[in-house]
Order: sequence, then structure tokens, then C-alpha cells
Amino acid sequence: MLGSQYYVTHPVFPLDRTVADINVDAWPVLGRARDMTVIGAGKSQLEDDVKRVLSLQGRVLTAEATPQYGFYFRSDHFSFAKAGVPALIVGPGLDLIDGCRAAGRAGAADYTAHRYHTPNDVFNPGWDLSGTLEDIQTLYLLGRNLADGGEWPDWYADSEFRARRDAMMSKRRQPAQTDGSPGAGGRP
Repeated sequence: MLGSQYYVTHPVFPLDRTVADINVDAWPVLGRARDMTVIGAGKSQLEDDVKRVLSLQGRVLTAEATPQYGFYFRSDHFSFAKAGVPALIVGPGLDLIDGCRAAGRAGAADYTAHRYHTPNDVFNPGWDLSGTLEDIQTLYLLGRNLADGGEWPDWYADSEFRARRDAMMSKRRQPAQTDGSPGAGGRP
């Protein structure tokens, strides 16, 4: 998380001109799924955006199975969230095409028990990366829609990060400066 913390305090692009942050912390290695998982459900309109893209693929967005572990607050996107930039973290779905939820849960439990953050957490040529390809397509379309669209996602009204973004964006809407320099403008 040190890199994202540094970026947020030294951004290449001003944060009030940053539409969103999309973080992928894990790729599916068990095959295709009927769903994609959102970590920290209920935070921003990015969830609505990814739901629309997933619907084009005949898939759905599901909330993480273990929100009590606080994974939303433990990854790179969190630096952006704390700064006010709408941030989404997604992971593999567990409703697998081959084996349904039982196989997805079993595969995730095996990975966590035997590989996660251990020396065994390395590439395995036996992985089924067809789900990875599908999730990459989902996130590409999400990013493309954000880049080509005129609407910016926002935090949901009850999000703890909403006030920070609102304050950041209200500064952009300030009127033109009296010294002749243009004002910062507003959201697209």
C-alpha cells in the first residue's frame, strides 16, 4: 500500500480530475464464473457501472463472502478512497460454470489455506485462466465506459468517503479567479 499512498500524495494527475480507481487484487484461477465479487459492497456507484457491464456478459456482481475481515480497508485502492476518489476492488466470482458455488468456495478455501501469502503463492500452469480473461474484459469495458462517458461515478450517499470527494470537487467548481486565470471548472 506504500506505492498507492505515495501516489495519492504526489499524483501524476490531480485527484479532482481522477474519475475512479479500479483495483484488482486477485484473478480467478478456477475457471469461468457466473459472477464477479465486489469487496466492500455498498461504497460507490462504480458497483452500478460494473453491474451493467457484467449484465452484457450474462453475469452478476456479488458481495464478498467474508466482509468481517475488512479486505476493503487493506489494499491499494484504499489510499484513493481515503483521499475521496471513488475506488472499487473486485475479485473472482465463486459461482463457477463448472461446479457452481460449492466448487468455488472449496477452491477459494484451498487457496487461502495452502497458498495465500506463503512460499507456495506462485504461478501454477494447471490453473484455468478462462475466468481471468472474462474478468479482464469486464474491467476493460468498465474503464472504457468511464473514459468515454461524461458521467463520473460518485460515492453512495452514506459512504464514509463521500464528504471528502464532495469537498474536493466543490473546489473545482469555484468561479474564475480575479487575476484573469480560469477557474477550475466542475465535473464533466
